[in-house]
Amino acid sequence: MSFSIKYTITNELLANIKEITRVSCELNNKKFSHITYSEILNQTKNFGSKALSLSPEEEKNYLKALEKFSKKNIDFNLNTILSIHSLLMNGLAPKNQVGKFRNAQAKNSVKNLIKLVKNIKNDTDPLIVGGLFYKNFVQIDPFVHGTDRVGVIATRIFLMETKINVFNLFSFEKIGQFKTKDNNKWLEYFTNFFWGEMLRVKKELEKVAYKPEQEINKDQEKILKYLKKNGVITDSDYSQMTERKKATRVLDFNKLMEKNLIQRCGQGRKTHYILK
Repeated sequence: MSFSIKYTITNELLANIKEITRVSCELNNKKFSHITYSEILNQTKNFGSKALSLSPEEEKNYLKALEKFSKKNIDFNLNTILSIHSLLMNGLAPKNQVGKFRNAQAKNSVKNLIKLVKNIKNDTDPLIVGGLFYKNFVQIDPFVHGTDRVGVIATRIFLMETKINVFNLFSFEKIGQFKTKDNNKWLEYFTNFFWGEMLRVKKELEKVAYKPEQEINKDQEKILKYLKKNGVITDSDYSQMTERKKATRVLDFNKLMEKNLIQRCGQGRKTHYILK
């Protein structure tokens, strides 16, 4: 199978790549609090699964796949693509179709496509290569079920090699909504999409500017997560989710109050804490 990789650097494509480079430099040079980063990552996962209009079973598998394949240093290869499909289609398709290409021709086409993008990635902007990979992968349609979802996650993995620190916070799910045979129009759409996603993530991250003195440990983060879900927490509640001693738990509450994140209400046995 021949692949469609010819394109022209149009003014719009060049402008999109320049803006993505500019904003990515800003994000890579900033530090954000761990809790802010985690919240946006969870928000992105849920947003992405909803964008695909999945059934509850499909959504469950998709969120598991995002969790597993959003990590750095995952090899972009044929086995990874089959692993993605296995996780996405687990319990949703006949066993002889899960983690299997539809035929030998599809397998060879994907294998050759991976080889092609690896050969050109050092001499071509990675966003262009990523866009061309996704377009050709979907055109091959190598799986009986789930090709679009596999393509989305495989493209994420490829683009995370670009060293943009927040790429795993991006929602890639809508890239397949635009259909065209014209590579120039497709790449303009693809890069414009990621520019918009980058601006969204930048805005969300900057809602809470990082300050070293505001960094909290994992146990203190549990308090904040519990409060966001339940509204109120007591020392008794906290003792059920940590092995920390009474004196240390008091210090944890005090530290969060010093950071102006929570406030204490009541006295004695009626003491409880709420978000500030």
